[in-house]
Amino acid sequence: GKSPGELHGKPLLDLVTPADRGPVRSALDNLLREGSSARFEARFLGEHDVPVWLETLATAIRGEGNRIEGAVLGARE
Repeated sequence: GKSPGELHGKPLLDLVTPADRGPVRSALDNLLREGSSARFEARFLGEHDVPVWLETLATAIRGEGNRIEGAVLGARE
């Protein structure tokens, strides 16, 4: 895998293989529009940029006025 230092500050889509970026972007756009959660499977760039399939669940974080302020993502192989 990648170290936290390698991941910190990187846009999520930079960690996804180019072929899977469109579907991941759609899932995240839907999350922001609907505001609940999104589940998707995609190939992420692992150690030495070798693709690794991950199942990911993203959940919206809501703040004042029920506005979406961010998201929490959990992934597994």
